[in-house]
Amino acid sequence: MEEVAEDETPENYVRRQVDGLRKARVERRQVGDPRKVELAGGLQGLITEQLIVGDSGERVHQMQLVCIRQHVAHTLITSHLEGVPFDAAREEFEQMLLSFR
Repeated sequence: MEEVAEDETPENYVRRQVDGLRKARVERRQVGDPRKVELAGGLQGLITEQLIVGDSGERVHQMQLVCIRQHVAHTLITSHLEGVPFDAAREEFEQMLLSFR
């Protein structure tokens, strides 16, 4: 969680986070297009997916939800190894993220 400006959007928040990762030289690749989602209580969120390569070469696929509520950015992340492990858990990961209240 991070306090953000009143006019912050999930899209801008994610963009700033990605810029920070790039500056830190984290190897990251976007997977698919970001998706806007509606959450409980009318909250709006943004789901993104990315592939992160760790220092030892392991490839981790992440699905992330960013939601801003009352000037606080909430970031929820699910992850698993790329390929079959992540794909097998994809539906459950998305259900978990969409249950955020």
